[in-house]
Parts: sequence; structure tokens; C-alpha cells
Amino acid sequence: MSQMDWSFRQVFGDTCPVEQVQEPDMISSLKFSQSGQFLAAGDRGGRVIVFQRKINPQTGSKIPVEYEFYTEFQAHQQGFDAMRSVQVSEKVVQIQWLPQVGDTLYLMTCNERVVKLWRVENKRVSQVQNTNSSKGRRVADSTQLAIPRIVKSEDFQPTCVCRRVFDNVSAFHVNSISVSQEQDRFLIADDLKVSIWSVNDNQEAIEVVNLKPPKIDEACEVITYASFSPCNASQFVYGTSSGNIQLVDTRISAVQSQGRLFQNPLQSSAELPYGSFGAAANQSDIAAGICSVQLSKQSNMLIARDFLSVKLWDVRMENRPLQVIPLHPQVREYVGRFLESDAIFDRFEVAFSPDGKSFATGSYTDRFNIYSLKGQQYAGYNIQATRQVKRRSRAVLTFLQNRPSPSPNVGALPVFDGRLLQENVNMDPMEIRRKIQYLDWHPTENVLACATVSNLYVYAAQ
Repeated sequence: MSQMDWSFRQVFGDTCPVEQVQEPDMISSLKFSQSGQFLAAGDRGGRVIVFQRKINPQTGSKIPVEYEFYTEFQAHQQGFDAMRSVQVSEKVVQIQWLPQVGDTLYLMTCNERVVKLWRVENKRVSQVQNTNSSKGRRVADSTQLAIPRIVKSEDFQPTCVCRRVFDNVSAFHVNSISVSQEQDRFLIADDLKVSIWSVNDNQEAIEVVNLKPPKIDEACEVITYASFSPCNASQFVYGTSSGNIQLVDTRISAVQSQGRLFQNPLQSSAELPYGSFGAAANQSDIAAGICSVQLSKQSNMLIARDFLSVKLWDVRMENRPLQVIPLHPQVREYVGRFLESDAIFDRFEVAFSPDGKSFATGSYTDRFNIYSLKGQQYAGYNIQATRQVKRRSRAVLTFLQNRPSPSPNVGALPVFDGRLLQENVNMDPMEIRRKIQYLDWHPTENVLACATVSNLYVYAAQ
């Protein structure tokens, strides 16, 4: 597959330095709707902002890859767990879309403890008339008083209503939710359990994974991410803090121990310094925890992201991954800073392209990587999300000394071609505070949305 030529389309958000960004304004989740017509972003303040693909009002056709603000609502509020005496953050952990019904949108959001089902639809705006408060008008006596009336205007405005609340779904931190291929069920994964719920019933659930030991301090690993198969409603996959992946098929057994285990080899090398992190943190697998794991819709491919690498697995072969792609060879120098700032626990998502032949994942210094199948191996290149696209392109061309860029319109750097091209990875000094953790690929087009700390970028490819 030839590499795609990407171009920058638009950016949403303020231009202030990352040091001045307030924590409630930091983006914490990102998801395209199933049609790609809408894009939702959640933040640490509990808000969800929905963007809509622009449509030509004269022809009714889509304007080439341009989104506009549609609506915003407060999805979650800060809470308090009285049983454990801990604050429950309002941060939006994840967003999932349900099928659109007519012009009405349905989406699910979750924070650490609560999952909510939302309905977003256009309604006529109600307005109050005859309020006796017009400028320059003075009421001389009671006969001039008008009775206020509520009337519905001809203008439509999106309204957001919470249809269902799934509270008390977990005694631990919820880290992911995922909707099944049939769209009638969804899973909730927390630190020690995975349960499957019906979208229409918030009273009962089926517990399919339980890693809780008799004593909580005996837990040797926790669940870090889970997702349904995009093409089979009976299969789901989850990853753990030790880097292991379990593929469960509920048609065979609903018991987690009967699933297929893909065990992390944890092979330390110069490009994958698991040993350095283990020595510094006194835990051998501190950098091996699964951040995100996805099953391909088009093939037997499973892709898993941890802090240092992306691993590609064939679901028919459990003994070793097909390919291990290192991402941060230079982090050996920053082990102390990562551990001091808790950046070692940053979660980076991974997303497949619509044809399943490419995938993308984020990195530090506001950069993200795109990998495409080249023969039997993947070749990858790196793009920095910046408003100064032309300046970045010139800097990359100078750095490459007139060698071709994989995507010159956005100043892409080749970073992987069977081996890691460390000289290109090291072009920019690593900045831990600037990072792209959340991104999503349009379900039918080569359109990629990625979020820096407080900005949302949209890219498109031919």
C-alpha cells in the first residue's frame, strides 16, 4: 500500500502555551460517530463538545473535510464516594456513539464511576414574549402591563437530554467502555472487572471477567483497557498492567480463564528499555501496561499499544507478536522525569484506518505516528500537530537534506521501515507536557482527528 499524502484541514482551541492551560480544559477523549458526520470531544471538566461536518446549503453535499461547532453540554459533575471517602473526578474518560435515529443522536459518556446515555436532537427554541422589559419603555399604570407568553420560534437548536444513568457500575476506576457490533450491549471495564450491560437496562449486568483476589492487596495485575470486536458481538479483548492481552469469546465460555492469552514477551533492548524503567521504578513491567487494544474489522489483526511500543498480533497465533514497533527510544534519558510527573501512566490510544491496512497512535512533543502496510511489514512516519504547517514542512525538508518526505504537505518524517530510524525520531527534543494521547480515524474516509492537550486537529489524506 502506498503511503497517503496528508494535509492539515483545521484546528479548534486556544493558542495559549501548554503551561497556561487549565486542567478542566484539557481534552480527555475523542470519538467519531458511526457515519463520521459528527465528532465528539470530552474534557477533564466533564464537558462534551460535538462538532458537525459542514454541508453545502445549496447542494446538500458535504464540504470537503470541514467541521463546525454543533453543541456542548455538561456530561459529568464532580462527585464524592462516601464509602471510600474519595473524590470522583468529572473527567470524561471515554465517549461511544450509538446509531443515529433520524436526526436524533445518541452517545454514551463515562467518568470514573458513572456511565450516561445522552440524546441530542434539534428542537424549536421556546422564547418569552411581552416581558414588559423593553429598553426605553416605561409602564405608567397597570393597564399597560402585558401578560408574558411563551412561544416557540421557527429556529431549531440542539438540546441534550440524559436518557439513562448507569451509576454504581463499579467500585473501582472505570477505564473504558465499548459498544458491541449489534449496538444493543456495551461493556464496562474497571481495574478488576469487565461486565456487559444492555443499553436499555441499567439494573442488571453480566460479569464476564473478575480478577479480584480474596484480599485486594494481593492483586498482581489490573485491567487497563477493554473493547468489543467491531465485527463479532460475542468477542471482546482486554489488556492488563503487565502487558498481557486476553481475547474472550462468550460463545465458548463467559469465564475469563477460558480466553486466549497473548502474553507480552517483555524483551528489553536499546529501542525498548523495559529494563531501565523496571530498575528505576522497582517494577519490571511498569512501562508494559496496555494503553489501548483494538481488533481489526478487516483482518485477523490485533493491535496493542503500551508506553514504549505498538505490538501487532495475529489472533490465530498466540506465542509471539507479528511485529513490535518501538516508539520512544530516547525515554531512557527521561525515566526520572516520567516517574516524578506520573507521565509513565499516560494512556495513548490507537486507531485503525477504515480498510484496516493502516493505524495511528500518539506520542510526545505533539507528534503522532501513522503506519501503513508495506509488503509484509509496516512503514511509519511521524507528523507534528502544529498551526505553523508551512514552517514545519520547511524545517523537515532541511533536516532531511532534500530527501523525500512521506507526506510533504504536513512535514512528515519517516520514522520506521522495518527498523526504527532514530535520527529522525530525535529531530525534536522530547517535551513531556506536549503530547497527543487521544485520536480517532473516520470510519469510512481517511480523515484523522487528534487532540493535543487543549487543541483539536483535523487532517485528511488523498
